[in-house]
Amino acid sequence: MSDERRITEPAETSGVSASPPITRLQAQTAHLAGVPVIVFLQPETVSYVDAASGELRAADSVELSVTASGAQRLAPVEFPPGVQDEWRARLDTRTDELVIHFPGGRVFYDGTAPTSDQWRTDVAARGRKRGNPQKVTTSVVVVTGPMASVRDIEPVILAGRAHWLRVPLAMTR
Repeated sequence: MSDERRITEPAETSGVSASPPITRLQAQTAHLAGVPVIVFLQPETVSYVDAASGELRAADSVELSVTASGAQRLAPVEFPPGVQDEWRARLDTRTDELVIHFPGGRVFYDGTAPTSDQWRTDVAARGRKRGNPQKVTTSVVVVTGPMASVRDIEPVILAGRAHWLRVPLAMTR
């Protein structure tokens, strides 16, 4: 049985460089407009915006992949109800290990997401416990965009260049 957390297909056949890590995303938990979210930072993000018109000429690969899989533009900061059921996420709050899968099962993120007590409480409050009181089934808003650091979150959102989606989340406490 394969470990669903790991990428098992050869990187070379997917046209992805196999040297240093395949993904350089960093997960940052936060609250936006009072809603607990996971913001993905991309320290090495590359996109091209025309300086004169402000038009996006080339989006980065993360933005292309999440918008193709259901993400919506984040402007203004509102998160109406609705979950992208084809996505899957699992967070173990004891170790901060987070795994998020695209529709179809491919790994979007496999790493850590540091969480605070308040963030975990707010996410759990939006969900329900089934059988095991230590496991909560809920959902969480995921925010992406060409954000290299935490300082970039607000300017990218205000410029209308961030995207969001709500994904199902199994959270172990």
